[in-house]
Amino acid sequence: HHAILHTGEFLQRQGYDVTYLPVDEEGRVRLEDLKKAVTDRTALVSIMFANNEIGTIQP
Repeated sequence: HHAILHTGEFLQRQGYDVTYLPVDEEGRVRLEDLKKAVTDRTALVSIMFANNEIGTIQP
């Protein structure tokens, strides 16, 4: 969603590290990718639970 993308871009310009995860062919975040991306420095995870455009619902 653009609200999240623009916020991530803003945070990057402020010097924060922002990680974007790929999604599968149905638009779902892979749990393995999420586990690998989260570190002790992670402050926020944002995942769109239900996508209004393609109908994906995250597990």
